[in-house]
Amino acid sequence: MFSGDYGTHKRREKDAVRRTLTVTNTSGAVVWKGYYEPFGNEYAIQGTIGNDVRFAGNKKDDETGLNYFGARYMDSALGRFHAPDPVGPVDSKTGKIDFEILTEPQGLNAFSYAQNNPINRIDPFGLRDILIVIWNRDFLSRHSVGHATALEMNGSVILSQFPDPQGAKGANVTLDWQQTVAREGRDPDRIFKVYVPNDSGFDGIVRDRVSRSTWDWLPSNRHETNCVESVGSALRGGGVPVNAVDLAANR
Repeated sequence: MFSGDYGTHKRREKDAVRRTLTVTNTSGAVVWKGYYEPFGNEYAIQGTIGNDVRFAGNKKDDETGLNYFGARYMDSALGRFHAPDPVGPVDSKTGKIDFEILTEPQGLNAFSYAQNNPINRIDPFGLRDILIVIWNRDFLSRHSVGHATALEMNGSVILSQFPDPQGAKGANVTLDWQQTVAREGRDPDRIFKVYVPNDSGFDGIVRDRVSRSTWDWLPSNRHETNCVESVGSALRGGGVPVNAVDLAANR
């Protein structure tokens, strides 16, 4: 339930790219309906209530007509952001090059929305995304407790923490993609694309978890971590609402 201009309403119906299509009241009647062009510009609005949640599930500023994406504002009539993507092809802090951006022509356009493909892609925070890769538990055949890792879109590892030597506790080491697959001995079970609204917060947690000395099945202090704890903490630091239980349930 949520409140609007004319009382309490039941739900918002959204499409695959999170555009609010309709709002219904507690009786199931449609009290708001929107029709959109590909980049979110509304060419028709019908309804008896106000509704500020529009394109990509984000709020529209009535005064400016712009959509707020958290990191920046977008003009849906132009199909462009008003500010460049704060995540560029070269990390200003580390000098690391993101080859996915450099090899993707639309990735070099710092003002474009979802690489100019709003029908098939979504960017609800106005930022790029990362991949979370999950290996499920496999006690019987492989004696594996499962694993979680975070990757850049170009496949480079952000977090993939393992104990050395293998066991319930050991030195905390970060393995690259080939080493991770070799350690698990199988392909991953699930891959999620995740949008990180607070890139600096995410990176700060990543640096902390990589630097921790000990991998522990049940980390209990600031020197210990494991794959699920590190990935979950980094996502939360980046503004993504997830916890260790969520990640462990997907292992």
